[in-house]
Amino acid sequence: SLILWCSADACISTRWCIVAIVSYAGACLTVPHNRAGSRKPAGYPTILWRMAIDPITALSGMASNLAHADGLRDGTASVAEGLVAAISARFAFVIGIKDDRDLADVLAAEGLGVADFRRLESRISQRGLWKIVDLKKPMIIDDLPRDPVLNFLGYGTGCRMLLAVPTVLHDESLGLIAVGFLPGDEPREKGAISVLNAAAAMTAQAIRVERALSRESQKLAEENLHLRQELKEK
Repeated sequence: SLILWCSADACISTRWCIVAIVSYAGACLTVPHNRAGSRKPAGYPTILWRMAIDPITALSGMASNLAHADGLRDGTASVAEGLVAAISARFAFVIGIKDDRDLADVLAAEGLGVADFRRLESRISQRGLWKIVDLKKPMIIDDLPRDPVLNFLGYGTGCRMLLAVPTVLHDESLGLIAVGFLPGDEPREKGAISVLNAAAAMTAQAIRVERALSRESQKLAEENLHLRQELKEK
């Protein structure tokens, strides 16, 4: 099935217009899956059972928050918070790319302490997970404490599994979104990645809008400066 969700502020000074297309096609959200010792009802979809709240409701809330956020960081913070709640993750973070394309910009994080947040800022773009920017495909770290770059997240949060998807718009990588899970709380990968991809699509639109606003502001500032110089000359 295909769900189209659009949120836009009706005011003239609208800052955000987010269109998120969420696809739940395939078995990742609907195929029953039982594990030994599982107490979920037989035949109930694993992903929906493992998620704390309905993923459609969660994604709609993220889109609404993005549409009415005061800025990109405020909006992506709601995405990180929403993902932690929706798929029972221990932490989530949203990474952007700075203008020089070599450095990461940690836009938001949920479930990380200050020390881990600072380490994430300094290490994320070194190697390993950062390859996702070029590959433009989801990546999974099965043993986070043994990852040479992000092992501190495993030790600091107790998580073992990390899922990440790229934030892509018009074939351009704009960053990534990642979530970590405690042992025993890991969801089925396909279902979780579907939700992450939907969140990444919304985030990509938010980054596009932010860039457009930034360019427009810069253009207006340059025009204003030019007019001031002309007035001085007169």
